[in-house]
Amino acid sequence: MIIQEISDTKLDIIGDIHGEISALNALLEHLGYDEVGAHPENRKLVFVGDLVDRGENSWAVYKKVRTFIEHGNAYCILGNHELNLLIRDQRFNDGRPKVKAGNEWFHGLTELVHKEDPTSIQPQFLLKSTAERQEIQEFLRPLPLVITGPGIRIVHSCWNDRAIDILKEDSRNPEDIHDHYEAVCKQMITSKVQDYLNQNPSENPKNLAANNWFASLDRSHEVRIFAELTLQND
Repeated sequence: MIIQEISDTKLDIIGDIHGEISALNALLEHLGYDEVGAHPENRKLVFVGDLVDRGENSWAVYKKVRTFIEHGNAYCILGNHELNLLIRDQRFNDGRPKVKAGNEWFHGLTELVHKEDPTSIQPQFLLKSTAERQEIQEFLRPLPLVITGPGIRIVHSCWNDRAIDILKEDSRNPEDIHDHYEAVCKQMITSKVQDYLNQNPSENPKNLAANNWFASLDRSHEVRIFAELTLQND
């Protein structure tokens, strides 16, 4: 279910938590929610993704949000940090994603606040088993990318009508959708690089292969800008 339709109108919408379980607990208490996400006024919670990474205990945030959803008291969409946990890195044989800044906890690795200082360890709950990692992934995989309801529409970043219309017709898992469009974007970039070199041969005096020429570009070059915008936005 990539796009979820809801009928509730009394909603409390919570943005990026990023593992900050203490702050989340304080907010929920302030709003009047109990330990399973029930509210005396029958309000519902909507979590707008980025539950995890960076903060003190992403595992505890996941467990709490899952409990709320299982009791019918909350909804949640995928953010880019959840999607990143679903995208397999082929270097691992257990379905793990790429190690990125902020998701070291998922791999059981310590995160450094200052990368050049090995003593600046970020206090975090670290996963230690494949079973724990797979448990989170299995929870995340069926979550929607979009929620719509009476007078409201919710997405993690930008509402793009064309993208939403495309998603309405797509029944694949979110990571499969990501892989498809990443491949499309990379093909667009490859074509852009080749067209640019064909039109501006003087910019490649060493006659480098197209991928090597691209790798040598400064980030301010128009082709690099095109590539980064394409990967970020399309």
